[in-house]
Amino acid sequence: MLAMALLLLFKVISFTSFLNLDLWAWFFGQITIFQYYTPNLLRNFGVGTPNGSLWTIPVELEFYILLPVFFLFLKHISIKVKFIALFLFSAMFNFLWTSACESGESILDKLIEVSIFPYLYAFLFGGLMFLNWSKIKWFIEGKICYWFLIYGLYCYFADALPGYHLDDWTTLLANLLLGILTISAAFSKISLGKVLHGNDM
Repeated sequence: MLAMALLLLFKVISFTSFLNLDLWAWFFGQITIFQYYTPNLLRNFGVGTPNGSLWTIPVELEFYILLPVFFLFLKHISIKVKFIALFLFSAMFNFLWTSACESGESILDKLIEVSIFPYLYAFLFGGLMFLNWSKIKWFIEGKICYWFLIYGLYCYFADALPGYHLDDWTTLLANLLLGILTISAAFSKISLGKVLHGNDM
């Protein structure tokens, strides 16, 4: 409702817009798991969608619903092998999809973009870090300055930046390094937990 009020306030829509079925389809999407739908009449607001980050919610739900299903089909294989195999599948899927999808305007492209497949590698990378945390935490905890330097130097010399679409392996590595940097940041100033009364940052 607040988003609707803001759209009216900034004159993106008017009261006559409430007769437009596309607006109600968008509103239905916002209160369910279809937040990625944005009709053309709202494309002039913000970054082209009123609630730009909400499209990630259905993707997150898919991770927790579909990943156990994938693992059931591979129950005789060790969990680390499952993670690595699915990680490689997601990375290769990304490369093929990015090269095949030039315009990104088809319905199929938009549906793929809000599925788990382009982002599965990042989720699995975090899972692999969790599974091996006792072995790797010594070079991540309290090392934010080092990881910030590594990340900055890599992006500069590889001429790479993180992104949703994986153009090549340099983008993939930039994304993974950004993930490590973020986790290192979370574990480098753990004294902040006292300020937040033990709540997770």
